[in-house]
Amino acid sequence: YCELCEHPFTFSPIYRDDMPERVPLHVILSGLIRRLASLIKTCCRGLAVALVWLVVLPSFTLWTWRFYFWSGENIGFRVQAKPATESDTSSFWTTTTKTFLSDCLEGQMITAFVIVIFVAAYLFREWVMQNLPAVEQQQQQQQQQEQQQQPVQDIRDVNNQQLLQEQMAIDTLLNAMQVMNPPQAAREQGVERIGNPLDHLRDELEEDRWPTDDDDDDEEEEEEEEEEQMPPLIDQQRLNEAAIQRLLQNNNNNDILAAFERELLQNRQAENINNRQEEDEEPLDVGDDMNGVLEAIGLRGNPWMLVQNSVLMSLMISLCLGVAVWIPYVVGRLVIMIRPITFVETPIYLMRLITDPLVDFVLDLVMPFIWTQVKPLVPQQIQSALEGIQTPIQITNGTTEEGVSVIQERLEAMGTVALTRWHGFATGQTGLDRSICILVGYLVLISLGSWYLHGHRRHRRSSGRNNTETLSDMIRQQGIFLKVLFFILIELIVFPTVCGFLLDLATLPLFNGSIESRYGFHLKSPYSSYFLHWFLGTGVLFYFAIFITVCREIIRPGVMWFIRDPNDPQFHPVQEMVERPFPNLLHKISQSALIYSVMLVFGVGTVTYSLGYTGMVFPLRLPFNTPLSTLAIDLLMIQFLMPPLMRLIKPRDYSKKVLDLWWHMACRQLRLTSFMFNERKPDEEGRFVYRTWKAWLTRQVPQLPEDDVAIQEGDVIFQPDGMFLRVPKYDSVPVDPKRRMLVPVDPVSLEALDEQERGRLHPAAADTMDESQSTVVVYAPPRVQLIVFLLYMWFSISLLTCSVTVVPLLVGRGLFYYWLAPGSPVNDLYSFGLGIYVMVGIAILIHWIHDAYLTPNMMTYIKDKLTKLAKFCYLSVTLGMWIPFLLGVAVDLFVFMPIRSSNTDTGLVIHVSQNWSFGVAYMSIIHHVIH
Repeated sequence: YCELCEHPFTFSPIYRDDMPERVPLHVILSGLIRRLASLIKTCCRGLAVALVWLVVLPSFTLWTWRFYFWSGENIGFRVQAKPATESDTSSFWTTTTKTFLSDCLEGQMITAFVIVIFVAAYLFREWVMQNLPAVEQQQQQQQQQEQQQQPVQDIRDVNNQQLLQEQMAIDTLLNAMQVMNPPQAAREQGVERIGNPLDHLRDELEEDRWPTDDDDDDEEEEEEEEEEQMPPLIDQQRLNEAAIQRLLQNNNNNDILAAFERELLQNRQAENINNRQEEDEEPLDVGDDMNGVLEAIGLRGNPWMLVQNSVLMSLMISLCLGVAVWIPYVVGRLVIMIRPITFVETPIYLMRLITDPLVDFVLDLVMPFIWTQVKPLVPQQIQSALEGIQTPIQITNGTTEEGVSVIQERLEAMGTVALTRWHGFATGQTGLDRSICILVGYLVLISLGSWYLHGHRRHRRSSGRNNTETLSDMIRQQGIFLKVLFFILIELIVFPTVCGFLLDLATLPLFNGSIESRYGFHLKSPYSSYFLHWFLGTGVLFYFAIFITVCREIIRPGVMWFIRDPNDPQFHPVQEMVERPFPNLLHKISQSALIYSVMLVFGVGTVTYSLGYTGMVFPLRLPFNTPLSTLAIDLLMIQFLMPPLMRLIKPRDYSKKVLDLWWHMACRQLRLTSFMFNERKPDEEGRFVYRTWKAWLTRQVPQLPEDDVAIQEGDVIFQPDGMFLRVPKYDSVPVDPKRRMLVPVDPVSLEALDEQERGRLHPAAADTMDESQSTVVVYAPPRVQLIVFLLYMWFSISLLTCSVTVVPLLVGRGLFYYWLAPGSPVNDLYSFGLGIYVMVGIAILIHWIHDAYLTPNMMTYIKDKLTKLAKFCYLSVTLGMWIPFLLGVAVDLFVFMPIRSSNTDTGLVIHVSQNWSFGVAYMSIIHHVIH
């Protein structure tokens, strides 16, 4: 209807005059035929696309894969092929449907794996390149340092640049005056009043510039490039504030400043409007993306795109397999099959043709002849002494030769077996053999690339940039990618797996296991073993990282400077991997591995093996084939009892509070308050020396000296010890491995005690160049206190862990053994859960009783608690028993019993416990559906 007069409008379709009342049948049939033809065409095209991408391409990939390994086995050293039997020949030519489908599936897996690896490698390369800003800046700085060889020229360029910027600022002021539109007279006066000083100042700047050589074209080009690359002065930077202020102090021109502000505001508004328009013009169009995907696979567009893309994909896969698999396989196989001794045998054989006759002639003829001539001249006593010495030596040589021969035979046998297995990698056709060949090939190629870079590094500066330099850059870039990938794999896969194996060995008493049983499981299921240990090690590292984070929140910043904070925005692990040398990174990872190994083996292993030696707790009882009841009590407990318990306990908050209290108490006892919390305690800067037993028993506190001189009178004296250290003030400080981060300083002057450190900045102040911002002076007791602190922490954490895990387990076992399930094996998970609830309930009850005694009106408190208890019991019985039971019975009567009773002649049976448990599950489902 009309919005003004509210007149209703009517709309009716308009047809031509010769339009029939009904659609003709031939029109319907022709449209139906066209639709059917289009549908058949689409189905045929889809079938062709499916055949190409799911059958043809995987089959081609599989045969390419087989061809690469077949050709690799026949290059260099050809292995004698086994004679083909009739069954083998017949099975090769008569391919069944099962083998064809299995080949297609294998080809699809290889194709998908190659595509995923290719995309992942490309994304990894882009990610690494995006995380290398500092490396490029460092290279640019090095190039600038190489170009700047003359200091005088550098100073001249800097001064010229400053004067040039001031001159450009004056030009900007002159241009800004043109924006103003005052009256003609005022404008002429303003131009004369402001323009003349500006022109005069501009001429002075031109005269003050350093003279430069007019014939030096390179310097002029560099200056032009600097002028072109300089950003706009009005919009982005204020390069010449001093010159502008000097000018405006002499000429108070508010109009010029207003013109500047107007122009700046207009430019920014225009930029914001353009940015918003560009954002509005880029909507998220999923349809175009889908059309692009369908065109890429060949379902839409030109049918030749299917052929083109499939051929390109097959070539890409073949190229990737050839570069990543075939070349390393061939190189590794050739290296394995090469016998290095053959390169030495020929020269030795040729040399023996000359040396053997000479040596035999000397030993067989010359030496006996000389001895026969010299023997009569030697006294008889010397001859007897020589014979007496020669006889034991011959006996010893004979005995030694027998032992050496036995050892030699064993070593030769072991070497023969190892050499045979080593050459078996090249002749074998299993997955392990081919993987070893490929790995050896990669190692050889990486070694050749490293040797090539090392050989051409000296000629890099002298020679110009040519094809050799381009090849070196490409090899260096790929080496960086391999280096980063290698250390990422170590930190994400190898390191957690090793930690998992160490933790498994440290907790063998928990499950009554042994090294033989673990090794047998590893041989039986290697992939499952690796995955389980990797998962276990990852969990250990994750929770250890959480523990370190909680410790950082408790102590002062800078204590854990040696552990990098992953939440630090300045922490760039990829950049660190690229910049630091390979041995330094290996040394860092080996240190971390040593620390974690000691922590797992010593920290966890000693506790578990000690408890296992007592025989009271371990091994754990985990009979999963004997449930506690026919009801799913464990699942109901996990669903309804564990979440409220976790919300009530708040493990992280309570753990943090306990750790905070323990840390303050331990630091107070070990005189580490200043070092850990930067809170100076004068009584901690020394130790108490008790001269009498009475003073030691009564724990007398002496008078603290006001100066460094100790008071020698009294039963207790205070003897200062320790030292003051200048330490990092925050965790993300630059670390110099060649210098000390904890520098001893004088307590009065706060200067470093070491002469070499006294005249240098602290390594933590390398970025800020200010020690007061990056460092802090704290007191530290003797080093033995830190060792005692670490041992004390291990003992306290072990005791707390046993109190939280072992004590509830023993309580639950006792309750099940004496009251709940006597004589039947109970899973320790049930025992632990019951013990936790009992201990938490006792703790809550004690807390309530404690709060009740503190209230002024006891009866009011008891009445309130009894009322709440009655309400809780009523709601528990109603919502926990009756309603779930009635709901379960109703569902059983109206849904399940008719289905069961239709096939049997037995009577109706109602299972109370099962219906109650089902009712609880139904209520849980209804609750989650509603919320």
